[in-house]
Amino acid sequence: LESLSTIGSGNVTVAMSGDSWRVSFTGTQGGMDQNLLEIDGGNLVKAPGEIGDLASGDTKLYDIDRFWDSSGNFVLETPQTITLVQGDGSKATFTLSEADTINDVVSKLNVAIGEGLGQLDVDALTSANATNFVSYVEEGSEDADGLESVAGTFVIRSAIAGNEGKITFVGDDATINALSLTVIQQARNNYYEVDVIEAHAGTLVAEDVKLAENKLVGIVHQNVDVEFASSEGIQVSWDADAKNFVFAGGSANATATYVHLADRTMVLHIGANQKQDIGTGIGNMGADALGISGIQVTSNGLANKAIGLLDNAISTVSSERAKLGALQNRLDHTINNLGVSMENLTAAESRIRDADMAKEIMEFTKLQILLQSANAMLGQANQLPQNVLQLLR
Repeated sequence: LESLSTIGSGNVTVAMSGDSWRVSFTGTQGGMDQNLLEIDGGNLVKAPGEIGDLASGDTKLYDIDRFWDSSGNFVLETPQTITLVQGDGSKATFTLSEADTINDVVSKLNVAIGEGLGQLDVDALTSANATNFVSYVEEGSEDADGLESVAGTFVIRSAIAGNEGKITFVGDDATINALSLTVIQQARNNYYEVDVIEAHAGTLVAEDVKLAENKLVGIVHQNVDVEFASSEGIQVSWDADAKNFVFAGGSANATATYVHLADRTMVLHIGANQKQDIGTGIGNMGADALGISGIQVTSNGLANKAIGLLDNAISTVSSERAKLGALQNRLDHTINNLGVSMENLTAAESRIRDADMAKEIMEFTKLQILLQSANAMLGQANQLPQNVLQLLR
């Protein structure tokens, strides 16, 4: 039992069954109760593990010192849920508990990434890749030429290239720190060369347009931006030797995307004459169109990137509002001009109608005078016989 002194001070329990001895040591480290010394017929079967030994796949998280804080508290005393957030906005969760082993963590991460984040849906990936997203490097299985070069580490891979395939872990700080996650290979965006062709006539609009992201801005049309899938034209395969996903592009994997443009310009007729109209439209102000649908603030770098994306979105919205404001001012000016024109037309019509009324009144007055004159002459004519009769009397 002298070898137990390498572990530290604590309690030793000895159990005997036939010729086999089973010795359990519970030391000052809370997770050392699984270090065993087994003797069978005088032969050493298993030597006790020492503080600092690398964990194997069957090691429980309870027995790993990283999961104990400086006060001797086990961070998974209560099960902790960790959320995985992918760069494209997809989310998945998994829960760690006291009874989990390293292999359990690997299995839960593979399910969360493959099924929860939808990476098994990437072209050319099948269920055979379901366990390739996460692996644990045990002592003696290191590969100096690949990612699995350091024993005692998790290797977490993404089958989606670029920023949209980046995976961020969100959860209890103590649990995240216990996992000791470190970026060993930075994500890089895909580089594309795009040809734009007018499909009906076959006219070449643009050739070899080089892009560092999956967004084609202002090439198809000045008012149309095209966003295609981040894995478009990328063939993903698993390299068993390098133990990593391989992304292949090039002309052999080229794909075609068709965009149908429909003119939905709103036309307002603002004048009295033909073709006196104005056309306008309102751009898409949704989160996807503004590029802010998948922003994250789970780290300082992502928060800084989010600030830049939000600034661009605010600038785009402000420009659209300014365009609508200018249109409103123009319509207000047109309304005022039409009001003045209507007033002038009414005044002209009033003058014409006033002139006709004067003429009719003059005609009426003339006829009235003629009628009165005729009546006066008739009266005089009726008096002549009376005057003759008076003379004869």
